[in-house]
Amino acid sequence: MHRNPEKVSDVLALVQKLLDGGKAKEAVELVRKYGTGSAATGNAYGVALMRAGEFDKALAVYRGLCINEGGFALKQGLSVTVRLNYATALLLARNVSGCVALLKEVNQEQVAYVGKLRAAIERWRRSLGWWRRLAFDWYGAEPSKPVTLDFQPGELTVSHELRPAA
Repeated sequence: MHRNPEKVSDVLALVQKLLDGGKAKEAVELVRKYGTGSAATGNAYGVALMRAGEFDKALAVYRGLCINEGGFALKQGLSVTVRLNYATALLLARNVSGCVALLKEVNQEQVAYVGKLRAAIERWRRSLGWWRRLAFDWYGAEPSKPVTLDFQPGELTVSHELRPAA
C-alpha cells in the first residue's frame, strides 16, 4: 500500500499526495496508523477528516489542537494554518458565528485562504432570506442552511511548524 513513513514530513507528503488524488479516507487511515502526536500530524488528520466529510470529528480534532486546558481560549503560538483549519471545521460543522469570530482573531487578510472563507460566508449570508440574515447578523442565530465551499477545505502544514502538540 504505502511505504512505512519514518518522519513527520514523510507522513505529511503521503497525506498530501492522497488528498491531491481525492483519497481523503485513505489519508484519514494513514494518519490514524501513524498517530497524531504532533501539531502537524493532528492538523493533517483534521484536514483529511474534513475532506472525507467527517466534519464533527474534524472539529473535535481541532478543539484538541487549539483550545487551552481551561476550554475557553486558543492556545498560544498556533500557526495561522491551524487556526484557519479550525475556523473551517467550525464552519462545516454549522457554527458560522464561531468561524466568523475566529477569522476576526486571525485577522490576516494577506492569506488567500481567509479571503476564500469570507467569500463563502458572504455568499451563504446573501442566500438567506432577509429575516434569517437579520437574525444571524444581529443575534448570531444559526440558520439550518449549511455554508458550501467552492474549494477543498483545509490546508496542510508542511513547514518548520513541526513541533509536538501541547
